[in-house]
Amino acid sequence: MDILEILRTRQADIYLPLFMTLLGLMLGLILYAVLHRRYHYACQENEAIVSITVANVINPRLTCRSRYSKDEGLMLFIGLAALVSSGIYLFNRVAVLNLFYYCTVFIMSLWTGGFLYSLLKGQYSGWHWAANITFYAIFFIVLFMAMGKAITPNYAPANFQYSQQIVNQHGILGLGNYFSALDIRWFIFHLLGVLLLFIAMFRLCLSATYFAVMGRYILSEESREPWLARKTRKYAKFWENIIFVSLLLFAAYYLIAGDFFMWFEYEMPNRVDSFMNALLHGL
Repeated sequence: MDILEILRTRQADIYLPLFMTLLGLMLGLILYAVLHRRYHYACQENEAIVSITVANVINPRLTCRSRYSKDEGLMLFIGLAALVSSGIYLFNRVAVLNLFYYCTVFIMSLWTGGFLYSLLKGQYSGWHWAANITFYAIFFIVLFMAMGKAITPNYAPANFQYSQQIVNQHGILGLGNYFSALDIRWFIFHLLGVLLLFIAMFRLCLSATYFAVMGRYILSEESREPWLARKTRKYAKFWENIIFVSLLLFAAYYLIAGDFFMWFEYEMPNRVDSFMNALLHGL
């Protein structure tokens, strides 16, 4: 069995993300260990701060040197990047999904390794950090399930498995020769789910990046706030990130799997008709 056949098996789907997770965790631990030796606490003289909490990172002005700034263009960039990626997804589903998935797993694991090191060293404190790490783990699991449904949805057109080949040979307009109008509507919902999935990955990566970079900045001697922290400050919202990303994942999963399409096309019209009949004519 060659390497390409191995990559197509289910074992590869599990072991490769696990390898990326362990690699990211180890590199995160090493990176933060090196940074711990290079820097000492910039706020050590402030007795009010024994260790860094999530609240300190979200509101750095209450602890150390910081200037508020935000970048409204970053959200537009994320939306455009996710939209373009969704378009490329039509031409090579597996490659695009794997690229985003492995990059997300690696980035999140890298910062998680750093968070764990800081918690063990007493640099970070508070249950919010543990909650953040737990949410990342749950995110990985749900993301893995959504990725599987993108390859083999619960409900899909008969020719869905050949859609990538059709698009590569005949272009996007060529789908009309092999799929009905109902099938095209299914594709629209499916692509919307993929778009939401990409946005969820982008947002969580940017949020974790802010917490990682800003946390190290507060502990360091640097006087200037990192550029990356300023650009990602928009995503420094603990509960909003958890709720918003969870909703994105939930919606993306049901859109990608085809369950929402089946409800929208078949179940919802029947329920609406029943409701209107009951409203107009009584039960």
